[in-house]
This record gives sequence, C-alpha cells and structure tokens, in this order.
Amino acid sequence: MGVLGKAGKSQRSLKERYHEYTESKEMGTAGAFDLPTLSFVNSEYDETESQYHNSQGEARNGSIRYETQKTNLEGVNGIAKTIEIKNAKNFRLASVHDTAYGDGKTEGVTVGGTWGVQAGQRKRDKNWVEKQSSLIATESFTGDIEKLELEGSMMANAEEIKDADGNVTGYEDKGNLNLNVGELHARDLYSKDYQYAWEGNASYSKQGKAEDGSAGQGTVRMGY
Repeated sequence: MGVLGKAGKSQRSLKERYHEYTESKEMGTAGAFDLPTLSFVNSEYDETESQYHNSQGEARNGSIRYETQKTNLEGVNGIAKTIEIKNAKNFRLASVHDTAYGDGKTEGVTVGGTWGVQAGQRKRDKNWVEKQSSLIATESFTGDIEKLELEGSMMANAEEIKDADGNVTGYEDKGNLNLNVGELHARDLYSKDYQYAWEGNASYSKQGKAEDGSAGQGTVRMGY
C-alpha cells in the first residue's frame, strides 16, 4: 500500500526599489549656455514566482491502494506494480500550475542645457506545468469509481521509457487499465506566457554660439 501527499510549494520573490532625485541651481556658464540641472528617476519592479514540487510515491515491487470514498490528489506522482482504487465516490487527480508574476515602472525627467523624458513599463504573467501528475501501474491498474476527475493528469498501465542516462522520456502503454467509472470529467491545463514591455526616450539640445564665436551643435533623439 502506498501513501501519497500533496505537492509542496516554493516561492521566490524579487523586489527592486530605486529612487534618485538631484537638483542644482546655477552651475555657471559654458559660452552662451547656462547649465542648470534638474533630474528625477523613479524605478520600481516586483516579481513573485511560485513553483510546485510534486509528492512522489513508489512501490515498484508492490502496490498502491486507495479505499477512501473521497480522494483529492494535486501535484502527485505514483508508480507501482499494481494500483487499485476501491469503492471511491469521488477521485480527483490534478496537475498544478507553476506561476510567475511581474510588474515594472520607470520614470525620468532631465532639464538643463539638454532636456529629455524617459518612460517605461514591463509586465509578466506566466503559468505552466513543470511536472504532470500521474498514477502509473507497471502490471495492472484497476478501479471502481463513481466520479473520476482528471485535470491535466494521467492514469495508465505503462512501462517507463528511459534514455541512456536513466531519465524517463515517456511511457509505453501496456493495455491493462480497467476502470469502472460512473462519471468522468477530464480537462486540459493550459499554459500562458504573457509579457509586455514599453520604453520611451527623448532628448533635445539647442544650437548657439560660444563666446569665441564657434557654433554649438543641436541634436534631437527619439526612441521607444
């Protein structure tokens, strides 16, 4: 008999806060140009990432048996020689989404002999399934279930396919899955990766003449 638990969860949070404000009054002259300076910078960013670590149950030479009326398994991987589910009213096996959320903000103003504006924005919204939930029996899988719910998960009588390094790359169906199910609900879990970024920049410097009569250079720069 095997006992399986619920997925564990780890969370990483990144927070950046940056603020700078500088101001100076008259800084003298350079030819015909006065040099006052005013600048403001405000940058913020938050990110939180949550990742699940599936519970693991192995009885490769034995069996896993469920005899409870209601079973709810989220983020679970079980493998055994035989798996049996007896007299279950409700049995649910579900994969869980890993998630990542971000934010962002940038502001900036510069005024002086040149002036410029700066903008910014960035977003992140992502979810995915790192590890699919599964119950795998290598010899036989039987069940008597009134209501079965599968959410992005797998039940199978199968043999593991491994690469040269021993990593599981897939499963070969063995065809000995016998489930007596009164009501079946199955749905996929969809991954999402939404990112948004916007930047803006502008600068300007005016033309003029220095005291020695030499010409000054004016430039305009724009960006996004």
